[in-house]
Amino acid sequence: MRKLLFGFAVGAASVAFGAPATRPMPTTAPSLAVERALAQLSAGGDWIVQWEAMETLAGAKSAQAVAPLRAILGGARERPWVRARALVTLARIQGTAVLGDVKVALGDPSPELRAAAAEAIGIVGDVGAKDLLLTKLNDADPKVRQEALVAYARLLKGGAWDVVSKFPTDAKADPVMAAAATRALVHIGTDAARAKLAALLVGKDRAPKLLAIDAIKEGRDPSLLPVLLQFIATEKDKGLAALADKAFAAFDDAQLAAPMLAALAGDNPALYRSAVKALAAQPTREVCDAIAKRLDAIKAADPTALPIALAALGRFDATAYQAAIAPFVRAEQYDVRRAAVEAIARAKGVDHFAILQDALADKEYTVRVAAYQALRRATQGTPKEGIVAYLAAPLASKERSVYFSALEFMRERLTRAEFAPAVVALDRFLGSADRDTRESAGRILAGVADEGGIEQVARAQGYVAPWTVIGPFFAEADDVAGALALPFPPEREIVFTKAYEAGEERQVTWALCQSKRTDGGLDLGYVYAQEDAPQSKALRVAYAVADLATPGDADVTIAVNAQQRYTIWLNDRKLDADPKKADTFSTRLPRGTNRLLVKVASSESKNWSLRVQVLDNTGKRIDGLTPILPQTTAPAATRPTAKP
Repeated sequence: MRKLLFGFAVGAASVAFGAPATRPMPTTAPSLAVERALAQLSAGGDWIVQWEAMETLAGAKSAQAVAPLRAILGGARERPWVRARALVTLARIQGTAVLGDVKVALGDPSPELRAAAAEAIGIVGDVGAKDLLLTKLNDADPKVRQEALVAYARLLKGGAWDVVSKFPTDAKADPVMAAAATRALVHIGTDAARAKLAALLVGKDRAPKLLAIDAIKEGRDPSLLPVLLQFIATEKDKGLAALADKAFAAFDDAQLAAPMLAALAGDNPALYRSAVKALAAQPTREVCDAIAKRLDAIKAADPTALPIALAALGRFDATAYQAAIAPFVRAEQYDVRRAAVEAIARAKGVDHFAILQDALADKEYTVRVAAYQALRRATQGTPKEGIVAYLAAPLASKERSVYFSALEFMRERLTRAEFAPAVVALDRFLGSADRDTRESAGRILAGVADEGGIEQVARAQGYVAPWTVIGPFFAEADDVAGALALPFPPEREIVFTKAYEAGEERQVTWALCQSKRTDGGLDLGYVYAQEDAPQSKALRVAYAVADLATPGDADVTIAVNAQQRYTIWLNDRKLDADPKKADTFSTRLPRGTNRLLVKVASSESKNWSLRVQVLDNTGKRIDGLTPILPQTTAPAATRPTAKP
């Protein structure tokens, strides 16, 4: 693999070394980059690293690099190609000061050094060496001949036409010199040379087009930019068009601005996308003003250019261009909508809630994500209509990913003042067959509900609440199972006004106990903390009763979560768990009032709790099923609410 890379690098450097893959480096580079490059240069060993270091140092014109570069140039053990690159780098840094080294290298046995010497003459601009270059046009090595021809054109420009024009640019006619002759045209810089270069982009053969694109990229002649734009607009070979598009990166912003702005303002819509792409790389006020004015024209001509244009406006000054950006939040193309959302997120002093509301229910996932990210970044609090009304559209969606994003955002922004409308808006989620959806909606409301509201949310999810409880009965048994087997008075009768002996000269009474959790959890240890403290190691038993009214017969699934052991009765009938799923009971609730009785035994107060959920057989809440307090007698007392 390294051999392949080496061969490619040598070919690229000797044929078109002056053609950068990206925009030219500034004449100065950060000191840290220079220090790193100097260290890489001196380390030796890896020629690729050395080459990269030379490029950095040449761009920075680093005087500190001269000594190590000369050491490489004079190093007998260095690869000829590395020595050649050192000579070219010295020429880029020192200019005419290297002419002595260049003339010596022109006679070196190594073709790499002779080719580099010819290239260096073109860089330095020593017109006095033109005759030396002419002699090298007859060199035995093709790389030397190629670099000599290009250097000759760089030196004499229009004066080199007579020599350069004798070499064909057709690779079939002269496969060795065609590339060099094409590169030379861009350095000549006359109308005739430009016309010949442009003609290469029009033919049917692919090879001349590739050579012409590389030549334009290397020469960076701004007058050829319209030619390149036209080629991109008309070329059917998408690969070639893409290479031409990338060639714009070789030009600096000052070179690009005028021809690209002219193309954008012109009447050839095929040029808009490439013009916008080139201008958007480093936008200026002039560029952004022009882009903003032409957004509708760009939309009509080539909507694929809109995301690039909108991103440029957003990065440069979203606030100034927000009026131009905002309409595209509702564009037909999803990538345009996303770009507009991301751009408008940067604007200040605008109503982001209003602008981005429709995007929250967008059919495209990435647009929705961008909209929520924008709202989190650009807004605080809630919109004027409240977060519940604001999220009505995404909450009404049947698509899980749409409404789940809305639920998450509501959780972040919901206030206690909106609890009542939020319960209504989230009712379908609270009653959903999907457990994650139910619990997510429950957690949202839990953050803003008062004590009564929490129980309302629990019931909306099918949890049983409130309970009427009695205990603790202390059991004389060997273990929890034995305690559970012992019958206590509530298994014989339930009289809410009656007190019962519970041992140790204690009496227990019924009390209403509400849950303080949206999952209906009842912490019996907390409820009976005071009575339980003196006998914390005893086995304990408590009973919980709830009456449920249903408007019609209903097949239900009762799910019980209790610590540690329990027994459950429905209308005085003991229920047996589903053999396929523990703690789940399938049964039927007849129309009218139905009584649940649950007995819970535990060996410790910290591990003593109860939660019961009643759903239909599909896992949904049973609408119309409501808990009712006993009508004939009232509980003797109300217990403190359970621990959250």
